[in-house]
Amino acid sequence: MKCLFRCALVVVFISVSMLSGQSTMQILNFSEHVDARAIQTVGGTWDKYHSYNSTNSLTMELFNLSAQHPDIMKVISIGKTWKGRDIWAVKISQNVNVDDPNKPEVIFDGNHHAREWLTVEVCMYIIHKFVDEYGTNATITNLVNTRQIWVIPTMNPDGRVYDGGGNDGIDPNNVKNWRKNLRDNNNNGQIDTYDGVDLNRNYDIGYGVGSSTSQSSDTYQGPAPFSEKETQAYRDFAKQHHFITGITYHSYAQLILYPWAYTSAHTSDNTYFTSAASKIKSLIKNNAGSAYSWQTGQPPEILYAAGGSTFDHLYYYYGTFQFCIELYPSQSDSISDGFHPPTSKILPACMDQIEAVVFMVESAKNPYYILGNSDDVGVYKIEPFTNMTNYSAGTHSINAYIENFGKNAQSGFNVSITISKVNGSSAVQVYANTRTVSNTLTQNQTEVLNWTYNFQEAGTYNIKVETLKSDSYSANNKKEIRINITGSSGDTTPPVISNVSASGITASGATITWTTDEASSSVVEYGTTTSYGQTATGASGVTSHSVTLSGLSASTTYHFRVKSADAAG
Repeated sequence: MKCLFRCALVVVFISVSMLSGQSTMQILNFSEHVDARAIQTVGGTWDKYHSYNSTNSLTMELFNLSAQHPDIMKVISIGKTWKGRDIWAVKISQNVNVDDPNKPEVIFDGNHHAREWLTVEVCMYIIHKFVDEYGTNATITNLVNTRQIWVIPTMNPDGRVYDGGGNDGIDPNNVKNWRKNLRDNNNNGQIDTYDGVDLNRNYDIGYGVGSSTSQSSDTYQGPAPFSEKETQAYRDFAKQHHFITGITYHSYAQLILYPWAYTSAHTSDNTYFTSAASKIKSLIKNNAGSAYSWQTGQPPEILYAAGGSTFDHLYYYYGTFQFCIELYPSQSDSISDGFHPPTSKILPACMDQIEAVVFMVESAKNPYYILGNSDDVGVYKIEPFTNMTNYSAGTHSINAYIENFGKNAQSGFNVSITISKVNGSSAVQVYANTRTVSNTLTQNQTEVLNWTYNFQEAGTYNIKVETLKSDSYSANNKKEIRINITGSSGDTTPPVISNVSASGITASGATITWTTDEASSSVVEYGTTTSYGQTATGASGVTSHSVTLSGLSASTTYHFRVKSADAAG
C-alpha cells in the first residue's frame, strides 16, 4: 500500500572508481512519492535483490566479484553504446582466462529493452549463483569446471539509465517506460519520442517482420539490420564463440519462446525446442506468486511475429538453441506495472528461474552438440571449415567427426552430407551423399568420415552433415555450417551424360534415368514434338538421375531429352 504523504529528500552519495581510484560526490535534491519500491543511488553498493540496481553499481559489483574470484570469473567489454557506455559480458569457467575448445559455451543476456529491469537482476542472480556456490555446491562446481558460461546483464545500458530517471539512478517513480536504445534519430541533440531503435528488431533474420519503419514507434527497426552499435557488438561477439544453448531474457508475460520468431514455420529442430520448452516450464518455480501458468511456443503462435530477434540470428547462423523467456508477471496478474514489478518480487522472481538456468547449462554436453541420451549419435565438428569464413574455389576435403554421445553402443547407422548453394532466401542443393558407420562406437568414441567436393563457383554454401538414426532426437543429430567461396576454379567442362533410358512406361507416365560423371542437376524436357514444351526436374547434386513423367496421354509418342548442369552452371 502506498504511503499518503510526500517528503523532501536530499541524497548524498560518494562513488569510488574501481579503475581510477578517484571519488566523486553529487547531491540530488528531489521529492519522492514513498511506496513499496526503492531507489538505488548512483555508485551505491550492490543491493542483492531488495531494490533495482543502477548501471554504476552493477559495473562495480561485476569487477568486485571478478577481483574476489579471478580464477573463475572475468569481465570484458564487447562494445560500446551510442552514449559510450560499455556493454559488459561476464565469463564464468574454471581457468577462466583460457579459451578452451573442449568446453561448451552457453549464453545468457538481458535488457535488450530498456524498461525490462527484472531481466538485469535475473542475469546478476545467475552470475552470483555460479560464483558464490562454486566449491560448495557439487552441481554448480561441476558446471563451472566443464562449461564456459557467458552472461550479459544489460545489452542496453543507455536505455536502462534513461528509463530509470537518468544519471545512472534507478527511480521506479520516475520511469519513462522507454523500450529502445538512445540513437538520436533526428539529430537534434535531445531524447524525444522520435529517438531510439528497438534492439530486438535490429538483427538480420526476418528483419522488418513485426516491426515499424516509423521512428516514433516502440518497435522501430532502425535504418538497416545491425545499424545499432549494441546489436553489432552482440553479432561480433557471437562470431567469436560457438554458443550451444542460452536464454535471452525479456519481460513480461511468463512465456517460454523459441525460433522461429519471424514466421510460424517450424525449425528442423522443432522436436527438441518443444520438448526442452516443456522441461523449462516444469523447472520454473512460482515464488513470485503469479496466479497464472507459463506458456510455451513460437512467438507467432502465442504472442506475435517478430523479425530481427536475437535467438533467430543465433539459431540461423550457429545452430544455437537459445530460448527467449518473458519473465514474471503474467499479463493477467494484478501488477500495475509489469515492466517494473515491486521490489519485493525481485528475489523470488530470480529464484524461480535458476533450475531452468542449470538445465540449460547442463544441456550443453560438449562444444558441438547438445544432447546426451542413451541412443544419441551425432556430428560434433566438420573440418577444416569454420562457419562464415572465406575459402578459395577448388576441391576441398570435408571431414565429419561422428561421435556416440549416448550410453549405448552404436553401429550400422547412416550419415548424410548435403551441400547447397545459397541464392537469396533459398538454397539449391548441389551435392548429396550418404555413408554408413560400420564400426561399433561406444560412448564418446569417434569415427571420421571424409568427402571431397569441387567448389567451382563463388558464393555462399551450406554444408550439412546429419546422422540418419531413427530416434526421437534425430533432428538434432547434425552439424550445419555456412561458408563463403571466393574466386572461381575456372571449370568450363559440362558433366558427361550416359546410360539414358526410359522405364516404367504406363498409359500415363514413364521414368527417365541417366548418369553423369560429376554431381549435377536433373532436368527432363519432353513433349509430343521435338520442340518439347514441358519440363520435369529431379534431384540436384547427384550422379545417378531419375525423373518421373506423369500426366501423359495414352497411345501417344513423346520425345524427351535430359539435361544436367554442375555447380559451375
